[in-house]
Amino acid sequence: RSDAEIAKIAAAALDSNLTVPKGAVKISVEAGRISLRGTVGWWYERQCAEKAVRDLIGVTSVSNQIIVKPGTSESDIKDEIFKEFERNAEIDARSIKVAVKAGKVSLEGSVRSAAEMREAVRASWSVPGVKQVDNKLKIANCRHHPFHPF
Repeated sequence: RSDAEIAKIAAAALDSNLTVPKGAVKISVEAGRISLRGTVGWWYERQCAEKAVRDLIGVTSVSNQIIVKPGTSESDIKDEIFKEFERNAEIDARSIKVAVKAGKVSLEGSVRSAAEMREAVRASWSVPGVKQVDNKLKIANCRHHPFHPF
């Protein structure tokens, strides 16, 4: 396929994807390489845009330069993360410290299990404006074991 054909098909793929905000992502194609640019409010929107065009015929690579721009303040993001924690029975929010700086979330403290750790990270990613999650959580009373995933 020509670059023009790839661009047309990629634009249609983005337009038909209900997860990606209409008009938020711009596409350019050169030698089969797609570049995605624009601004979205959620990390998953950025990921879905890339996924929508990655496997199209003729695409050799995707450069995802979409920016996740928080629509809320750092304190609002932190509050929303704690609300997500409270809604999830697997997460004990009392033992988790959350810091937010420019959309980057840092999770510190201890959790009871690997499942609780995964849920805390997932819950953090679900909040609008989160661009990165730095997981520094530790599993309480867990001795380091060579087969332990964390």
